[in-house]
Amino acid sequence: MIQITSFPSQVRNEEFLVISGTAVGYEGRPLTVIFDDRFENGAGAVAANGTWSLRFRFTQLGTRRLVFAIKDAQGNTIRSQAIAINVIDALPKTIEITSAPKEVVAREMFALSGTALGSEGKPVVLTIDNQFKINGGIVATDGSWRTQFQFLQSGTRRMTASIDDATGNPVLSETVTITVASAALRLSITPPSSPIQVGEGFVLQGEAKGFENGQQLVIRVDKQYVISRPIVQDQRWQATLFFNQGGKRLVELIASDQEKAEIELTVDNPQPTLQIFPYTLWTSTSTPDVIPDLINPQRITLHHTVIAALPANATQAQEIQRIRFILDIHLKSSGYSDIGYHYIVMPSGRVYEGRSSLKKGAHDVINDGFGVAVDGDFQNLRRITSQQFDSVVAICTILCKRMRIIDPTTPVGTLVEGMVVRQLPRIIGHRDRVATGCPGTLYQRMNEIRQAVRTRL
Repeated sequence: MIQITSFPSQVRNEEFLVISGTAVGYEGRPLTVIFDDRFENGAGAVAANGTWSLRFRFTQLGTRRLVFAIKDAQGNTIRSQAIAINVIDALPKTIEITSAPKEVVAREMFALSGTALGSEGKPVVLTIDNQFKINGGIVATDGSWRTQFQFLQSGTRRMTASIDDATGNPVLSETVTITVASAALRLSITPPSSPIQVGEGFVLQGEAKGFENGQQLVIRVDKQYVISRPIVQDQRWQATLFFNQGGKRLVELIASDQEKAEIELTVDNPQPTLQIFPYTLWTSTSTPDVIPDLINPQRITLHHTVIAALPANATQAQEIQRIRFILDIHLKSSGYSDIGYHYIVMPSGRVYEGRSSLKKGAHDVINDGFGVAVDGDFQNLRRITSQQFDSVVAICTILCKRMRIIDPTTPVGTLVEGMVVRQLPRIIGHRDRVATGCPGTLYQRMNEIRQAVRTRL
């Protein structure tokens, strides 16, 4: 026989209750409870002393009918007498923020706590400034809740706590207002002491207080272009930069969306000593964004195009067709996504921009610097024109200034094909890095070019 010995006649919705009884002779057997003659759930097992109990809560209002059942050894179902329990409305849920600071400093952790009686075990949601929702922890068994938080931005901030009621609607606390003061700046940019010229490299540096060694920052120009990724060392950072365009340029140093510093720099446009024709003269397509950025270029590699040279008196229209022809070879035969060189020097001495100088080239396997190609095939006894030589010296001078190279003749450790390090000057030929004959007879004049550049730096 199953007997119900203890149960409440009335409970509030979502309030836990206990029903207990006896089932002597059915020790260890599973017990089942049937709600309203419709829903059946497991109710545990009969204890060794013949007693049983069930703790649960209702989630629907009304008079609820319960019957407990058990099967005997023959599989027959033995049922208890039915009981009725009246389920009434629960007390309205409330939530309060009982402890919150009036003032904090940005990035400083602080505690927020309160009560949510009747919501034990339920999650608390914090809403910031009526729009951002974050986890506020779980309501403890005594109805209290507590969490820790930090603001990343200064200003007057509003916080509201909430829990969901039985129907899923949020119950809100009173809103508290917290004044967030600005934290001491951790990132700074030191204004350059010398004028900045278009095309010439300069060092930008500053502090990164509280940052670990090796942490990477980002330098972005005019809210668009990432031009460097300096590494923090001893709470400082440094980057060598250059600009292709003059005027007022906004430079941002970024650690995260919330932590950055900025400075406006004036970049002067010097009188040009060499006219470099932009890529827009020969194509309407810019260098694809998917090509990796050329961060901190180290050297210049000279090439020849290995195509029969145009005459020195060729027209610009002929030269433009030649560059388009080179592009077609690089796209279709070499598998590049853009022309491989950064600059092309024609027999006329005219210099054309190829791939964006902000992107890595595709010209010497390592591609850690600028690729400059002279147009022509110089595999035999052919020589570059005097105009080409002068323009090669001029463009190399400009690029060395951009990279802040003061002596392109001194060998430095240089990675070459096969991941081997060789001691090479900062202006090299393609053959210095790769097993190739490139740049042909131009290679015989490399020392002459380096010395000519050095005298101009």
